[in-house]
Amino acid sequence: MDNGSVTRQDLQELEGRLREHTAQAVQDSETRLREHTAQALHDSETRLLSFMEAMEARLRQHTACPDKRN
Repeated sequence: MDNGSVTRQDLQELEGRLREHTAQAVQDSETRLREHTAQALHDSETRLLSFMEAMEARLRQHTACPDKRN
């Protein structure tokens, strides 16, 4: 920039930097989204597995000790 005026080249350089920063921000966001999604999926799988194991244990307990009301 000379004498406080903005040239076409100045604008093109700014546009290029803006594109680079935007591309990096998008890439960073996509990476964080993938990481958070993977963690959420892992957490859900862990909770589901724990629930299934608890239900399986209850089922074994009920089949081992039949209801005496009959």
